[in-house]
Amino acid sequence: MGQSRLEAGNDERYGITRAVFEFGPLDALPSDARVVEARLSLWGDGTDTSQYTLYQLTRSFTSSQSTWKNAAAGTAWTNPGGDYATPAGIGLPGSGDDPLRCDFDATAIVRGWITSPGSEHGLLLKANQETPSSLVQVFFIKSDDQQYFEGTTLGQGPALVISYTMPSPNL
Repeated sequence: MGQSRLEAGNDERYGITRAVFEFGPLDALPSDARVVEARLSLWGDGTDTSQYTLYQLTRSFTSSQSTWKNAAAGTAWTNPGGDYATPAGIGLPGSGDDPLRCDFDATAIVRGWITSPGSEHGLLLKANQETPSSLVQVFFIKSDDQQYFEGTTLGQGPALVISYTMPSPNL
């Protein structure tokens, strides 16, 4: 049975960890959609999300096979831990009780996916400081209907929430 949580940060037990997310092609979004806002929404342990940043992956991966070294079985990441572009999304203030919803701004990334669909490879979340002395870590619920750390069930995994408008038709 797989873990019911995702981890990002640096701790004494696992060292540096990062979380990767895939949502598949955004076929439901029309090619002329204007993305107003997009966010990666996660349920987590209440850690200060300002210590974490969201990145666009530059290589596709297979979630059931990805590791620190490999994007998929037999396919290494160019850089261990994931191949990603410049920072794109900051942590937004969390809401609710512990566990709380943590949102990360993904607007620029999703806008890029709309204008260049071939660039849609997924998202990577990592701590801003991954030095041995930083010791920051956060846990997020991995998928729907998974038990949280103390036996409670939220029934909500990672979600990519996109708000968009359509251009006005020419009359």
